[in-house]
Amino acid sequence: MAVTSLLPATVITAAATLLSQTFDVKANGQKLPLNMAAQANFVYGSGGTTCKVYIQTSFDQGVTWCDVMEFDFAVASLREVGNVNRQTAVVPVAATDGTLAANTKNDGLVGRLWRAKVVSTGTYAGNTTLTVDILGED
Repeated sequence: MAVTSLLPATVITAAATLLSQTFDVKANGQKLPLNMAAQANFVYGSGGTTCKVYIQTSFDQGVTWCDVMEFDFAVASLREVGNVNRQTAVVPVAATDGTLAANTKNDGLVGRLWRAKVVSTGTYAGNTTLTVDILGED
């Protein structure tokens, strides 16, 4: 699977919740990947308070979403990466939607649909941007 941009370079300004496009990892007859890696690149301009990026998956065709990784940004440029492996044994966890603890992950959760949920607080300057990419590997 090639790198997929869930969220192309997007200007972050007023406090908001925004959803990226939904990506189907099994589109075009592909298999469910063993690993799913994500990268979030936050380029800070000025202002703002926090910007949280939740990488989410869905096991029910997008009816409900579950946090897999959380990247936490504030008032400095930062690039964060994470990875989950679907072969990792998972103790049952609450299926949260936008509330996973800062800079944590739920390993083993690899569903068919993926998206990024961005929650920002405060007012960032117009030159603050965020990009989110994912890559699944067999």
